[in-house]
Amino acid sequence: RRQGSRHRRLRLMRGSLDGAAVERSGVMKGLSLSTTAIMLLVILPVSSVAATYYVSADAEGDFPTIQAGVDAASDGDCILLQAGTFGGDGNCNLDFLGKAIVVRSESGTASDCIVDCSLGSEPRVRGFVFESGEGPDAVLAGVTIRNGGWSGDGLLCYGGGILCCASPTITGCIIEQCSVSGRGGGIACVGDDCAARI
Repeated sequence: RRQGSRHRRLRLMRGSLDGAAVERSGVMKGLSLSTTAIMLLVILPVSSVAATYYVSADAEGDFPTIQAGVDAASDGDCILLQAGTFGGDGNCNLDFLGKAIVVRSESGTASDCIVDCSLGSEPRVRGFVFESGEGPDAVLAGVTIRNGGWSGDGLLCYGGGILCCASPTITGCIIEQCSVSGRGGGIACVGDDCAARI
């Protein structure tokens, strides 16, 4: 009887130990899953969605000027220029500021979207300048640049329509009636770092 009682006690103790082990294992698994979930939440980046903005010549779009749209845009965003003639401050001397964005006419036809540099407060200004390390993902497409010009010394006398000291993509554009006192009345590509795709 004593032996039988002893065996029963051993079995009960073993069952208690096994149950505790199972319980501890379950807790550890739960902790492991929770820790993994937390790590995934910390490690996985929040995906950003590229935005599309519309700018119109009458300032009724998402931004009053093209440059205001560029200033607000982030890499990957697209600024669509609606049909019309853009001019004045904020619509000439346009600088991509090193951003990998697209600025293009909404229709894709350059004759529908004109940047007229003669309409600004200054007598002679360029259409666009790329001088902040822009790469091929900085795209200017389907735009007419008209009446651009500049005069001065050094780089100031280059590039009446576009001055390019970086490596953007410029496609489907028309540059007309632009001039400078130096070189590149329409477009000037200047510097060892310039590898523009035109």
